[in-house]
Amino acid sequence: MAKKGSEFERDTCRRLSLWLSDGEHDDWLWRSATSGARATVRARKGKSTRGHCGDIAATCPEGERLTKLVTIELKRGYQHVTGIDLIDSVGGGNIAKFIAQAKEARQRAGTPYWMLIHKRDRRAAVVYAPPEFLGMIQMGELNNTAVTRFDDLLDWDAESFLSRLET
Repeated sequence: MAKKGSEFERDTCRRLSLWLSDGEHDDWLWRSATSGARATVRARKGKSTRGHCGDIAATCPEGERLTKLVTIELKRGYQHVTGIDLIDSVGGGNIAKFIAQAKEARQRAGTPYWMLIHKRDRRAAVVYAPPEFLGMIQMGELNNTAVTRFDDLLDWDAESFLSRLET
């Protein structure tokens, strides 16, 4: 599983980098130090860790345009975890726990938004985020969460998307 998760993280970073750079660069974003664990451990000691909360970090100023707005958590696997759990599970199930983790990372990072990207085996990756981030109607009342497919997010114009959030 760890191998699959690492591959998913690398692929997600490359795809987001290409999206941000209009297909020019695949290296603006990369996996954060120990997938955000370093920032979590340092936070327990009252220390901050710039740019390494969550699972994705910027490798250049252009990538920081995204990471200053949103802290991103990635989850791979968890076959029985779906967004429907937000509606029909008591407390939202494991997906609510993943969202809580993303919200905690966002708070440590001091970004305005959080995003969770979850990919089950042989399924499309799904993005969960606040409705105001995605600009969509929320999926369910629990956790004030909107949802879209990751591929659909990457179809949006990155410049327009980020400009809307930066205002």
